[in-house]
Amino acid sequence: MLPNFGQVRAWMMTPTDIVSERPVPPPSTSSAQMQQGVAEVKQTVQNLTREQTAIAYKWNDGAGTYAPPGHWNDIAAEYISDARLSEVRAARAFALVNTAMHDGAVGCWEAKYFYFICSLAPPPISTR
Repeated sequence: MLPNFGQVRAWMMTPTDIVSERPVPPPSTSSAQMQQGVAEVKQTVQNLTREQTAIAYKWNDGAGTYAPPGHWNDIAAEYISDARLSEVRAARAFALVNTAMHDGAVGCWEAKYFYFICSLAPPPISTR
């Protein structure tokens, strides 16, 4: 997705909803919280269990795969098949799953680039 995807119209959320659901800003890259998080990731990566490796490969969705939306549609398809939903109910289930993914992606990109742009903006000029 491109940087402006956060400006795309959501299906179920208003622009006000998107802003009101925006997460808190990420920690500063020089903060103790960020250093602790980075250390935790490094520690985990250096000591991956077989189970963690299998989970990572399952959710990788890298190049040449059907990407995260396809992954979630595949999961939904299993549930829809197991529930023996009619074509109409199956279509509704897929519509709901994909609407939620779309709105989630819009909100995610809006927050991502809101904080990215804010971090690049110069401090306001004092009028004193």
